[in-house]
Amino acid sequence: MTPKLVVSDWNGTLITDKDDKPMLKQIGMDELAYCAKRPWRWGRAWNLAMLKGKLEKLVAQYRDDPWSQAELLRATFDLYSSEVIRGTPMSRIYSSTNRYASNAVTRLDPAFNEFCDVAPASFILTSALELGVVEVTNKSGRMGFTPDNHIRCVRGSRIVSYMAYGARDVAADGILLENYDDKAEVLSDILTKESIRPESAVFMGDDFRDEPCAEIVGRFVVAPLAPDAYRQHMASKYGSKVRTPGRAKGEVYKALTRD
Repeated sequence: MTPKLVVSDWNGTLITDKDDKPMLKQIGMDELAYCAKRPWRWGRAWNLAMLKGKLEKLVAQYRDDPWSQAELLRATFDLYSSEVIRGTPMSRIYSSTNRYASNAVTRLDPAFNEFCDVAPASFILTSALELGVVEVTNKSGRMGFTPDNHIRCVRGSRIVSYMAYGARDVAADGILLENYDDKAEVLSDILTKESIRPESAVFMGDDFRDEPCAEIVGRFVVAPLAPDAYRQHMASKYGSKVRTPGRAKGEVYKALTRD
């Protein structure tokens, strides 16, 4: 099967980061540094300094239940929305995201380039912050519409903002979890808009939150970064529909493009 559409998850699939903590940490640390240098913002700096402890409590709360990682993601984003993002000028968020992306581009998995080389219509569908994913793909040189840049679109969680005080773009409502826990619905929407039959599409992912997409597409590829238990689970449940490529060069490309 030569796919007409290839869609992939992001964290743990195309990049070795398992979640959005590196990007969120960069935003939080930069905002803390900004406030710490301004005495009239020391109250906010103190609250930001306490954020690490709050995040650790959240992780501990969900640690013993792997099926609750979606709830942990929502709780983490909600915490950042209320205590970091809200009221922070987008100019500072963009600056932090740029710094994050400069480091994150070095953590792209070899699967990333093989994914980019597959088809003219390639999408990234993720619960990660869309802004960060776009910045990393831009720095990789593989985002756009030229023949060598096959990533056409990134769909992920977004920061909602509004224009205020002239040119000051202020983050107003924090993070909108657009793709938080229903990737299958968004995938179906993409297929409809692209006029592509589900059986002509391939999805690549690394954990149970991606599994509903296997019910839709003609082929599901388990990312090499995925845990062995998940690879075995998907192969057992879906049989020949699933590919489980290793990390050798070309294996992901072959799994995405060939029967």
